[in-house]
Amino acid sequence: MGKNRRTIGEQHRATATLVSILQDYADRFFAGNTDGPLLYSQLNLAITMDVQQEARGYLYSARQYVRREQKIVFEAMAGVGLVIAVGAGKINVAEVQLKKSRNASKRATEYFQTVQPAEYAKFNDEEKRRWNTGQAQAGLIQLCTSAGSRKRLEEAVQSNGEVKEIAISEALNTLKGQRNA
Repeated sequence: MGKNRRTIGEQHRATATLVSILQDYADRFFAGNTDGPLLYSQLNLAITMDVQQEARGYLYSARQYVRREQKIVFEAMAGVGLVIAVGAGKINVAEVQLKKSRNASKRATEYFQTVQPAEYAKFNDEEKRRWNTGQAQAGLIQLCTSAGSRKRLEEAVQSNGEVKEIAISEALNTLKGQRNA
């Protein structure tokens, strides 16, 4: 085991420092005491590493931690720094992530489709299960994130001029109807 390995739940010093800085910035932001984005240069000085290069994993982990624990979303401003997404800004960030998941599922499908019938025939049951499950998951992600699906889901969410929350089961039934149409 390498000298930099940590046990589960243990945070790297740089990540912990960045979490502290993000939390402090968030406290100042919500108190109205900030005058712009949290600059990458400030973060670089704090951990003596470049958060856009070798330390970007630490910054990613810190952002995840703050999002998960405090429900605060930091959005990246390319080449500048971080800003806190509020209100509809959080929707924008989430929609970007949906697009990324659709693109990732397309790439996964392309990888799965490189398996030739002769290769598949040599798979053991566990490998066949993984291949079929992965194909199904990638297909579902693409189905759920397509433009047509989004339109149908928007129609289900806003029916009779009223916006309502819908359960996952209702969303799946909406998409199932699209598939059978």
